[in-house]
Amino acid sequence: KAEQAIRLAATVAYLSVCEMDRVSIYTVREGEVQEIIRGMVGKETYLAEIGKLNDIAFDGDSYINRAILPTSVGRGDGLSVIISDFLTDNNYEDAIDYLADRRRDILCMQILTREEFNPQIRGKMHLFDSENTSRYYRKNIDREIVKAYKEALKYATERIRDYCMARGADYMLVSAEDSVSEIFFGKLVNIGVLK
Repeated sequence: KAEQAIRLAATVAYLSVCEMDRVSIYTVREGEVQEIIRGMVGKETYLAEIGKLNDIAFDGDSYINRAILPTSVGRGDGLSVIISDFLTDNNYEDAIDYLADRRRDILCMQILTREEFNPQIRGKMHLFDSENTSRYYRKNIDREIVKAYKEALKYATERIRDYCMARGADYMLVSAEDSVSEIFFGKLVNIGVLK
C-alpha cells in the first residue's frame, strides 16, 4: 500500500505540473501534517523534488482530522487528494468537511491490498497491525470470521464513499496491485476526474 500511495501521489503531481498547477505534498503522522514538497511548479522542479517521496515512512497512527484542521493545508482554489486506506476509527470526516467548506475539489483515494479485499488466511493466526505492532489479533480464523471481516470491510468502504458523495467529493477504491495506467486512464476517467 505504501508503494502504491507513493506512485499515486507522484502521478497526480506529475499530471498537475504538466498543467502548470502548483503542487504541495504532505504526510500525516500522528496528529500533525508534515510538509514533503511545497509549491512545486513545472517539470524541472518535479524531477528535482519528487524523489523526496521515497523518504516517507509509513508507520504509526494517522489522525487526518486532527492534522489538517489547524493548518493552512487546502487553502485557495484547487484539488486536494487524500490517499489512505481509511481503515480507521479515527475521524476523517471533519477534514473532508474542512476542505469542502473551502470550496476545494476533493478526491479520496482508498488503497487496499488484494489480501484485504479477499483474505485467504485460515486456521490459528496471530496477526499484527503493520502500523502499530502493539495491536494484534490472535484467533482461529474460520469461515464466520472471514464473513464478519468482509462485512466490516464493506461497511468501511461504503462509509468513506458515501461521505465523499454527500460532500461533493470524488472517491475511488483501488488495489495496491492495480497499475497506475489502469487507475488513471481507467478508473479516474470513468468517474470523471480525468478527461
